[in-house]
Amino acid sequence: MRDRARERAVDVAPELLTTDIEAVLGDPEIAIVVELMGGVEPARSYILAALRAGKHVVTANKAVLAERGAEIFAEAARVGRAVVFEGSVAGGIPCSAACGRASPATGSPVCAASSTAPPTTSSTP
Repeated sequence: MRDRARERAVDVAPELLTTDIEAVLGDPEIAIVVELMGGVEPARSYILAALRAGKHVVTANKAVLAERGAEIFAEAARVGRAVVFEGSVAGGIPCSAACGRASPATGSPVCAASSTAPPTTSSTP
């Protein structure tokens, strides 16, 4: 996230927000990273780092997938993680269908609903 102090339309506990990608990658409780940056870099580097850190990735970033998709999907297959995606419409991020798909690497669902986990994390891949 770019600005932790920015006012948001929803209430989010401050401890769930960070500008530190290393904190996200190093947190074993975070199983899924949702990339919302857009563009190719640094999104590509962060996606690859997330995969290498054992995280699944959800994105609607058409630019990074168009330009570097082969590299990203090859890395996901190599490390046994999933990259799931859908296109966005009018600025929305429709990732609910992507979360229900099975991971190509494992055949297991990528996301699991949990009433106790914050919406940005899941401890059940």
